[in-house]
Amino acid sequence: MAINLKQTSQFEIIRAQIEQHLYDSVLEIEKNIELALRSARANFWISTRFVLNSKFMSSIFPRI
Repeated sequence: MAINLKQTSQFEIIRAQIEQHLYDSVLEIEKNIELALRSARANFWISTRFVLNSKFMSSIFPRI
């Protein structure tokens, strides 16, 4: 019975490490983009509410 022992070359090990590093980097970038988009949406919502509330308040209480 033949025994197949597969040896991993140094090149394959380094390539796998580089691939993992690139994959992790892409995930980190995607996470940062998602956080930035959430922040932008929240800031837009807050700004929109502030403007709408300001217009509403000025229509109720006009300046004298």
